[in-house]
Amino acid sequence: MRVDRKGRIVFNASMSGTKALAAAIKICGSTYKLAAALDQPQSTVSMWQTRGQVSWRGALGIERVTNGQVTRYQLRPDVYGKAPLQSAA
Repeated sequence: MRVDRKGRIVFNASMSGTKALAAAIKICGSTYKLAAALDQPQSTVSMWQTRGQVSWRGALGIERVTNGQVTRYQLRPDVYGKAPLQSAA
């Protein structure tokens, strides 16, 4: 994970779910702020960190609140598979 010139977090598509969750927390500012954005208790996000896995619903929410910077495919490849290839327009 790195930060580009515009201050956006950049990481490769093969990032593990644990690292992807850490990136989502960094984007939102804290576990509390991520939980608030997801309308979940902070303990839920902490549980995901401890367990090392986000729920499938949580993955969808994180993708939404991070505007796609962290995707469901990075968080739960076991559920959603690999990210679809982007076609060149």
